This record gives sequence, structure tokens and C-alpha cells, in this order.
Amino acid sequence: YFHFTTPYIDTPFILVIHQDREIITDIEELEGKVLTGIKGFASTVLVKQYYPGIRVTEVESAAAGLRRVSYGRADAYLGSMAETNYVIKSHLVPNLKISGETDLGGRIDVPLLHMAVRKDWPLLQQIIQKGMDAVTHREKQELQMKWLELENKTQTLILSETERAFIQSHPEINAGVFLTRPPVVFRGVGGEIEGIASDYLDLIQAELGIHVNPVVLRNHADLFEAVDTGRVNFIANVSPAVRHNNTLIFTSPYLSFPMVIITREDVPYIGSLQFFSDKTVAVVADESAHVMLASKYPGLDLHLVDNTHDGLRAVAGKQAFAFVGNLATAGHVIGRDGFTTLKVSGEMPYTADIAMASPGTTPVLRDLLQKALEAVTVEDRNAIYSKWSSVTFEYQPDYSLMWKIGGAGLFFCLLVLYWNGRLRRMANDLEIARDAAESANRAKSTFLANMSHELRTPLNAILGFSQLMGDDKGLSRTQKENLRIINSSGEHLLALISDILDMSKIEAGRIVLKESVFDLAQFMEKIDDMLRAMANEKGLTLSFDLSADLPAGIRTDKARLRQVLVNLIVNGLKNTEKGGVRVMVAPEEETGKQRDRRQDSESSKGDEMVLRFTVTDTGKGIAPEFQHQVFEPFLQLGTGSRGEGTRGGEGSGLGLSICRTLVNLMGGEIRLESDAGKGSSFSFSIRAGTGKSPREDSSEGQASAGTCRIHRLAPGLDEIRVLVVDDSDNNRKLLATILERAGFSVKEASGGAEALAITDDWSPHLVWMDIQMSGMDGLTATRHLRSKGRSDIKVIGISASAFEEDRAACLDAGCDDFISKPANPARVMDKMNLHLGDVLVCSEKMPVPVDIQDTGPLTPAAVAGLPDDLQEALEKAVFDFDYEMTVAVVEKIKAKTPSLGRQLSACAAGYQFGVLQSLFQKEENTDE
Repeated sequence: YFHFTTPYIDTPFILVIHQDREIITDIEELEGKVLTGIKGFASTVLVKQYYPGIRVTEVESAAAGLRRVSYGRADAYLGSMAETNYVIKSHLVPNLKISGETDLGGRIDVPLLHMAVRKDWPLLQQIIQKGMDAVTHREKQELQMKWLELENKTQTLILSETERAFIQSHPEINAGVFLTRPPVVFRGVGGEIEGIASDYLDLIQAELGIHVNPVVLRNHADLFEAVDTGRVNFIANVSPAVRHNNTLIFTSPYLSFPMVIITREDVPYIGSLQFFSDKTVAVVADESAHVMLASKYPGLDLHLVDNTHDGLRAVAGKQAFAFVGNLATAGHVIGRDGFTTLKVSGEMPYTADIAMASPGTTPVLRDLLQKALEAVTVEDRNAIYSKWSSVTFEYQPDYSLMWKIGGAGLFFCLLVLYWNGRLRRMANDLEIARDAAESANRAKSTFLANMSHELRTPLNAILGFSQLMGDDKGLSRTQKENLRIINSSGEHLLALISDILDMSKIEAGRIVLKESVFDLAQFMEKIDDMLRAMANEKGLTLSFDLSADLPAGIRTDKARLRQVLVNLIVNGLKNTEKGGVRVMVAPEEETGKQRDRRQDSESSKGDEMVLRFTVTDTGKGIAPEFQHQVFEPFLQLGTGSRGEGTRGGEGSGLGLSICRTLVNLMGGEIRLESDAGKGSSFSFSIRAGTGKSPREDSSEGQASAGTCRIHRLAPGLDEIRVLVVDDSDNNRKLLATILERAGFSVKEASGGAEALAITDDWSPHLVWMDIQMSGMDGLTATRHLRSKGRSDIKVIGISASAFEEDRAACLDAGCDDFISKPANPARVMDKMNLHLGDVLVCSEKMPVPVDIQDTGPLTPAAVAGLPDDLQEALEKAVFDFDYEMTVAVVEKIKAKTPSLGRQLSACAAGYQFGVLQSLFQKEENTDE
């Protein structure tokens, strides 16, 4: 019946006893004594079956069993660690302690907890699994410490009989350590072993009660020999990537460092390992970087060295082009050994992990190490990291030899040189840090540009072809619905990409307002039209209240104002289940702060006023402790922030942060007022100029998108030749298909050079030119075309990049126009008409959407008036999640009650089964 995720926690069975009793090392010691366990649990049943001498008392709950032990009416309680620990804490059951784990003599396995999803929803299982995979090891540890860690930390670890026996027979063990990994492990000034791993060993000694002797290992060959001969019992600081005949078993990593690329200072930023295709790369043999590069990039020329110092020396001496290793060790060695000509030139998408490991023959030791590591508190971990991240490691020369050789004068000169060298190293460290920061900024800019292009390019094909397939009249209802889902999901992904790019523009100061004068009332009507269907699908009201004192026309950035309002209204609709959303617009008196801002602004023009926009919903509201976070970027408020039971956030978590920045740019401020359980109210004020009311054409911006479904060339026209240039086969085919369906004569080119050859021979009327292509790009090809005097050929640039500077570069190169991908068929047809002179006519109009805004929200009373047979059929269909049957019943309802049928049809089309099911709730539940 279910699909299961991977396990997220194991809950071993434990024995709990009174704090005054002796520790029980084996369940057989309870012979003749009273043991409590939960009735019907497998552990209780097995004890009764295999240990008849134990007097088992069955209880209904863990709390009842633990109280019996606390009050002295039972000798022990048997239950799962997770539940037992929670009950002890939450029910404040006193006088108890954990005696140890038990597997009932191997008769019961450690229970593993999974999440389960019904089998007909496999996509949900995949989504949950991806979310679980994204939880880091440290986050898992913090959750375990929060919910499973016992309050009495002074007590010993929860150990099995086998683990306790190992500790008793091994009071002293040897730990192999590498000294080539400062500041993880190194030899201090007095010769003692120090570092992060050394501090962890001290904590492990305290937790396990075992004395640990550090044994220095020279290299990995020495490690393998020490393991094989038994010279060491485990290794304290080793990469999980190391393999020795598959005999090492590892704990979870307790340290993780970014992997970086080190080169000489004359090498520019390196963004990809493809740069190394013909170069030599130095790596420490058998460490993480070596294993990773050898497996993922088998063609690389690797220069193997014994340690990080040798690798950096190979780069400085030009025996290798670059060194790849972890940042902590490389940075430390560069500063210690004075590699002043080296720098960090890039970062790898991998990390170097440090763990502990034992031979495969002693898994019990690995389990003990794992438990001891997991028992280290977050406070202790942070203290260790803070201690060693703030230490400065000094390396002094031997001045006694200088005294013997050169006397006091030579000593003075060398001392001056030493201090100069130290200053140079300090300056070099600062330069390395600066270069690293600059590299990070360059990487970020490159990443955003590439992300825009790489994500929008396939999206262009997905959205475009799904729209073309939707024009096929032979599709079934189910096929059309599947295409609608593909298209809406693609649009949602495009919106997320746009949010991230908007934030990057904001951070880079690239957002510039583009003011225009427009009719405010008509502007608000279009937003109403845009979002009315979303409100109707959820059975919510959406109302607009415009003050009579508003001017007819205002001057501000129309697109950015629409972006803010739509974001706030959509958020309100998403987080409201009952009631609706109200939008109010009114003039407002100018505050002193706004007046000062206006007087300081050089862009203030003519008459201006302050407008107040308020978006109020009747949703669950936002708890006071979360309200200060809502405008922070990349934050998604989840369960608990919007009242009880609210689902987690959706989208990029950038919408409200972008809204705040845009409102500030428009000379205003945005505020939130909310009470948990009563709804939220977002309000913002902006400065806007006033002007004449240019009553807009109702078809503005949507001549094709809103009214025409299929375009054709006007009859009687001669052949119109169009060249499509794009190095992506899918995108080139998509655009060519759109144009050919409309009747244009189309040829294709996969690059700039091929495009120029075709224009010479074929002389197209218009060229669609992709800007970013391999080989000769679109900008270069356009410049060549214009240099030949071909101003008669119209060129429209198209690119997956969404930055304004790309548009400017396109126009500067000689293009007549520019659009960004994804380009839907309607936009393409609009551009063809614009540049070729209305050569297209509409052969098939879009169906007129049914307006159901006056029918009011759906309520149980609306369905109660239907005939009993229709009510029963609809109820069965929606609770069975049967889409086809729901549509069939709704069609019958539509024949009897058209307005109600249209509303039900809108809910069914949007798969709003929750809304439809709520229509059959009993009356007393409808007001809850």
C-alpha cells in the first residue's frame, strides 16, 4: 500500500531501571523479577515467549510502565529509546536511568523509522526523499540531540552488552593520527599532539572510559601496515574516500572542508575542471581529492605527492599547473611555509570529509566511536571549532645557530629579514583572502549569467512545445489536462528563476525604474481579471476598494507595481482557506520622512502624491515571533509560523524581500500587521506622479496572447522568408515550427557563420538570431551582416539571458529588437507583425473564459440543493480522487445549475479536491 523513504532514525530497545539499582548487563539478569512492557509490542511478546522466568506486566503506554519502575512496583521497563526518552522528559517521570540497549539475544532488530506515502502518489515520495536527502549530517545530529538526548548527561552512554564487553577487555587502545593535516592534527611547540581531532579524542576518552594513545602515521602506506599488523586499533583522522581492501569501516564525518584549486598568482579565475584538460594537477596520494579526481575525471594528468607542502611546492616550482586540496590545510601550509606566489583560483563542487575508522574486523569499535561522536554536544563542537579557527600558528627559526655562525650583527640582520618576511606573509595572506573574495564574486556573477541561460534554454522548448501541442484539436480531455500541468509547472519554474535573477539584480544595483503614465482603475481591473480564477478555485472572495479621491492617471513603474501587488495578493490567496482577500487603494498624507526623501531626490517631477495600497486576507495569520523575518531573502515560513497546521513555504522565499526593495525604490515603505488565527494585512505606500488619464486599449499587451489562438499569413501576400539561427536543436525546431504553421518560408542555421552564408544566398526578410552560441555568436554575426550594408534584413535577437545589459548589447550590435526566452508563440507573432507590417491575421480566436465572479464562493449550502443522486455521485467521486468521474458528474450539474456547475468545473480543472470535499462536511464543522 505504501512507498517508503530511506530510514531517518533508528530507535534501539533499551532497559530502564530505578536510579538506585545496579546496572543490568543482560536481560537474563531479570530472571524472577518484574519487567513492564507495552501490550502487544513485539519486544513484550518475545520476552514472554523466550524468557518465561521473567514476570512480565503489560501496560497500555510507556508512561504507565515507566511510572511503575519509578514507584518501585517493577524492576525494569523495556521500550524504544526514542519514545522512552520523550516520555521521561515530557511526563517528568523521576528517579530513572538507562541501563543499556538489548536485542533480546539477537531475537529482535533495531527498529528503523521511515516515512510512507500511498502507492498512487509516487511523486510525493520522491519529493519527500529529496527533502530528507538535503538534511545535513550536523542538522540530523542536532535533531537527535534535541529529541533523543537524555537530560542526565552525567550518565554513561547507552551501550549494548557486546559494546560494554569490548570496553572491559580493552581499557587502552591506540589511535593512528596523521600530522599532515593542520589544524586537524599537528605537533605543538612542546612536541605534544594537538588540533581538532586531538580534542575529539579527549572527549571520546571521557565518554567511553578508555585511554587512547595517539600513534603517528607517516602516510597511507604506513596506515595500511599499522591496520594489518594491529599496531593501531583505529584511525582518528582519515578521509572516507580511502579504501584498503575494503576492510576499513568509517564513522560519520565529524569535519568537512571545501576543496579548492591553488595556482600561481598569474593564473586567472578557474570556473571549471575542463580548464585542466591538458595540464598537470598535483594531489596528495589516496586523499579525497585524488580519489575524486581519479574517478570523475579519469583523463586528468595527476601528479601524486605525499603531503600538501609537496603539492604546493610542485605548483610553485612549475612541476604542476595547480594543486587541489582542502582549504583548511592548504591555507595553513601557504601561511606557514611562505608560498607567497600562490593563490586560491577556484573552488571545487566537492568537500574533503574527515572521519574516524576501524578495521572491518572490529565493527563494535566503530559503533562505539560513532556513539561517542554523536554524544558530543553542539556546544562542545562549537568550542572546538572556535578554539582552532582563532589560533595563529607561529614557526620560529633557530637563532642559536645564527649566534654561533654570525655573531650579534648577523643576528640583527636576520631578525630584520625575519620580520620583513613575516610582514610579507601577512600581506600575502590578506591578498589571498582578497583574491578569494573577488573569485567568489566573479563565480557568483558567472553562475547567475549561466543559470539564466542554461535554465531558460530548456524551458523555452518545454513551454513552447506544450503550447503547440495544446493547439491539436484531436487531444483527449486527459491529454489536455496533462499539457496544462506541464505548462503551468514550467511557468512556475520560470517565476522562481525570475525571482532569483531579480534578487541578483537588486544586489548588483541593476534595478532601474521605468516610469510611465497609466490609468490606475483600469490597471487594478486587469489584476482582478488575472487573479479572479485563482480565488474562485479555492472558493474565496477577492474584492477591490478604490478611493473616490484617487487621480485618474498616475506615473510610476507600472510593471514593478504590478509585481508587488500580484505577489501580495497571491500570497494572501495561498494562505487563506476561508473568507477572502481585500485590496484597498487610497491617497495618503505625506510623512516628514517621505517629504525629506522627495526633496533630496533629483528625479522628482511635477505633481506627486503618496498612494497607500493595502492587501488584507482572512487566513491563519503570522505569529508575532516570525513577523520580523518575513521580508528576509530566501526565507520560507513553515509550520507554526502561520498558525497551527500550516504547510511549509513554497517558491524561492524571495518574493516579499523583492517587494520590499521595489517599494523602497518607488519612494515608499512596506509594513505587516498580523494576528495568528485572524489573518494578515500588508500595506505599502509609494510616491507617484499624476497625469492625464490615457485610457488604455483593453487589448494592450495581449493582442495576440489574449484574443488570438492561431495566426496565419494574410491572403494575397508573396513569400516571406525567415531565417532561424540557434545552436540548440530543440529551440531552433520550436521557433521554426511556430513560423511554418503561420505560413512563413523558413530556413534554419546552427551558428553565426552558417547564418551569414544563408543570408548571402537566400536573402531572408527577417532573422531570429540567438545571441549566445558556440563558435560565432549572434552579436558577431549581426555586426558582420550590418557591415555588409544589409539594413534591409530585420534582425530580432533572442537569448535565454534575462539581464538588461544583454538587451542593450543586442541593440548596439545592430539588432532591431530583442526578446528573452522562453518566447511563446503569441510574442513571436506580435514581433513578426511589428517588424514586417501586420502580415498576420487571426484564423482562430481564443475561447472566451467564463466569468463566474458574481456567483459567490462555494459553500456546502450550494450543493445541498442538488438532487440526492447527484450529491451522492459527486461526493463519492471527489473522495475517491476520481478526476474523470468528477468531471462527468459536474457536467450533469452544469445542465441543471449552470453557475454552480461552472464553479465546480473550475475546482475540478485545478484538482482542488480539498475544496470539493469541504462541501460535504457536516454543518457543525463548517465554522471551525
